[in-house]
Amino acid sequence: MTNLLRQFEFECLTQLVSFIDMEKEWYPLYREWLKKEELPYVNLKITRKWVHHIDEITGFTAEENISNAMNKIIEQYPENTKMDIIFALKLT
Repeated sequence: MTNLLRQFEFECLTQLVSFIDMEKEWYPLYREWLKKEELPYVNLKITRKWVHHIDEITGFTAEENISNAMNKIIEQYPENTKMDIIFALKLT
């Protein structure tokens, strides 16, 4: 499950590349992602930034996009991993 959580976070990070300052925001998030590789839960700093920019990333409203974008990324994940990600996104 931890690998799938990191995969989800990395997908969020890659989608953010074009929408945030690389030096000030993206690199620090990436470094944190590397340091917290073994977290048993979703990194909320990364998901908060992703949620904050979801309308720019997809071109739709935030509520529609969070659900659609998240489902597209995690559609192949096991149910328990999906539930952990959904719970983390509700915290953001």
